[in-house]
Amino acid sequence: MNLTLLFPPLLIVRALDDLHELAVASRNLSAVDQLESRLAGLLDLAARIESGLPSIAALLEQLDALNAQLGNIATVAEPVSEVLPAVERINASVSVLTETTSTLAAAVGPLQGASERLGRIADRLPGARPRPQS
Repeated sequence: MNLTLLFPPLLIVRALDDLHELAVASRNLSAVDQLESRLAGLLDLAARIESGLPSIAALLEQLDALNAQLGNIATVAEPVSEVLPAVERINASVSVLTETTSTLAAAVGPLQGASERLGRIADRLPGARPRPQS
């Protein structure tokens, strides 16, 4: 069958070009479908971000308030840092006193019974004043 008799050659060339463009478009159609699904995901993400914006703004306000409080803490902590060396010296003195007190308690402990007995003897002596009971 001779197509040149039925259709002019120029019309056949145009039809083949159009057929080629349809083939290319059909190949790109799957890419368009993929882009469409990705776009839907992006729109969903944008909606979630938009719904979270008020909570992000509230969080930023809370961070600003915390920052202001940290400034106040630094102002209060400055005088404390000036006193810290004196507190460290006092701590060292208290440690020494604690050791000394322990040593003194160990030395005086055995004398307690003897001092109680001596106190009872002194109470029995004539002219002794009675001790108050505790």
